[in-house]
Amino acid sequence: MDVIFLSHVIVLALLTSNMGTVSSKGQAQSMTLPDDEVEALREIAAQLNKKDWNFSDPCSNIPTFSTPHTDQYNNTLFCNCSISVDVCHVESIFLTAQELDGVLPPSLAKLPYLKKVYLRANNLTGELPVALTNLNKLKVLWIGSNNFTGRIPDYFLSWKELQMLEMQGSGLEGPIPSSLSALKHMTYLCISDLSGVSADFPNLSNMTNMQTLDLSFNRLTGNIPNLVNLLGLATIIVDLSYNNFSENSIPTTCRETLILSNCLSPCSKVHINCGGKQLTVGNIKYDGDEASGGGAKFVHDTENWGFSSTGDFGLINYDQDYIAKNISVLKMNNSELYRTARISPLSLTYYARCLANGNYTVKLHFAEIVMRNNRSYYSVGRRIFDVYIQEKLVLKDFDIEKEAQGVDKEVIKVFNAVVNVATLEIRFYWAGKGTSNAPERGIYGSLISAISVESDFKPPADSKTKIYIVVVVVSALCLFFVTAAILWLRCCKERRTSTREQVKLGYDKTTSPLCCRGYMAPEYALWGHLTDKVDVYSFGVVALELISGKNNIKFRPYENYVCLLDWAFVLQQTGNLMELIDPKLGSDFNKEQAMRMIKVAILCTNPAPALRPTMSAVVSMLEGRAIVHELNINPSIYGDEMRFESLRDESNSRSACETESLIYLSDPIAIPSSHSSVQDLYPVNFDS
Repeated sequence: MDVIFLSHVIVLALLTSNMGTVSSKGQAQSMTLPDDEVEALREIAAQLNKKDWNFSDPCSNIPTFSTPHTDQYNNTLFCNCSISVDVCHVESIFLTAQELDGVLPPSLAKLPYLKKVYLRANNLTGELPVALTNLNKLKVLWIGSNNFTGRIPDYFLSWKELQMLEMQGSGLEGPIPSSLSALKHMTYLCISDLSGVSADFPNLSNMTNMQTLDLSFNRLTGNIPNLVNLLGLATIIVDLSYNNFSENSIPTTCRETLILSNCLSPCSKVHINCGGKQLTVGNIKYDGDEASGGGAKFVHDTENWGFSSTGDFGLINYDQDYIAKNISVLKMNNSELYRTARISPLSLTYYARCLANGNYTVKLHFAEIVMRNNRSYYSVGRRIFDVYIQEKLVLKDFDIEKEAQGVDKEVIKVFNAVVNVATLEIRFYWAGKGTSNAPERGIYGSLISAISVESDFKPPADSKTKIYIVVVVVSALCLFFVTAAILWLRCCKERRTSTREQVKLGYDKTTSPLCCRGYMAPEYALWGHLTDKVDVYSFGVVALELISGKNNIKFRPYENYVCLLDWAFVLQQTGNLMELIDPKLGSDFNKEQAMRMIKVAILCTNPAPALRPTMSAVVSMLEGRAIVHELNINPSIYGDEMRFESLRDESNSRSACETESLIYLSDPIAIPSSHSSVQDLYPVNFDS
């Protein structure tokens, strides 16, 4: 009896459980999309030219027929059925990597609960419709890798809840609207490769939650703002490469951590096995290039070359060091040179540095070792990128597979290049063409197997010869300055003795046959103080003579100028320093280097010894490793009219640096800073 009762209880429990299950399933089936949202999806499909959507139950994500899928292919519709009773609403649309060739659907605005839109990696065209401003619940908009036209519309004030915005390689034009600053919830912002006019850096001060910021290749100008609001984040990825920012806008912390290497000796050839180890092919030794790449990486471990890589492959974990390796047997000549290659999703730049100036032959070695031409899904991928040498476009829309007529085949491109400032730049740039998600993300972008750079001229002298020349020159300069110092001391001693005797005899002015011909530092000439900066002053005068081709003492362009240095100070005040350059040079010179040398020379000839740089600082400034701080010097700082009036009146004698007896007085006398005349201080008559 108990057994029969127990069996009835078990059966009743099972029936109750099954009834509950059926009821739950029936409730799920009864919850459907409103008719207006279904109709909106039909319009969206028509506007996208998408023909495989199942409208009988859109939220089921079941297509009407089979569609070829790739790793980046996504055909998903997410519906939220918890907002209303018995009704679902479209909340997210994922239609990526489907080669849809329509337009960005205006009917998206008819989905009032839409929060996420992913339409990247298609062939969508046209402008962004105004109807999108009605999507006030939008949190994610992903529309990169398309072919849109027109400027980025000023819709951001309508998307105040937006958290992620991706417009990389979208085809849109700049500038970036100022209303972008209203997006205070933004965590991921990627707007890159904009065409159109240049613009200032957008205001990002309200975006305190930013984790990834990519504004590369947008022709941004002006200063880089202080992104202090981002410094408190644990992780932040910033890519601002390839814009036109002002150099003085680089943050101080960047200057302090910037690593610059000196060129020990110029070279005339560079060979790199990109992404591979060091090897020798024939009689050519290729340097290894196995350093890890990254989203923002600069590598300069070697003496004569380095590389920088920018861009990442999206929100994925990519642990292959941005190096591609062959996936099949290579049968071409020198196959060991093509087993590896360096890749980059955006920009890859190699710098050959410390090169002797002249003409070079550049060979770029390519082989497509990733994409396939078989019947697998790897055959749908297309790698297309551009190549620049010395900022000049040499290969546009370059397709390795097409150029080599197949995969795993080498193709070598040869170019001529001119090196003027010891550096050769080779840049590989992915401009958004080809495929980015097929066959899978992380293998698109530029690819280079090896680089060979050789000079078209006879290599310069070896290091030993150059060291010998440098030693001789330095020794000669040291001997010159030591000799000059001895002559100065002798001049000072003789002049002081002569001055005392002439004062006793009633002479009012003296003339020195030596007086160092205009190279003497003013602190010594005026007061007899021999500081440790007198050689710096002399160097400055010599530098001015070299770049102007004029003698400091003999040059007198107008009656109001005493010498070349006097004229240089006036030109500095009027902003016409370029007039100092020797006209015999014509236009065949580097204006930036010439201006740097002039400014350094003026710093060296500062009347105040404490304000002159040290010789080591002078060398750093001339090499471009240190900033040249400009200091406007008034010619009157040398001693007002009372000190130079007699010089101007007597400059025609040209025997030496003629000065009034005031200059030769050895006794310390306080000289006021006002523009008093000589007669106010010393009642002597020069005409008697």
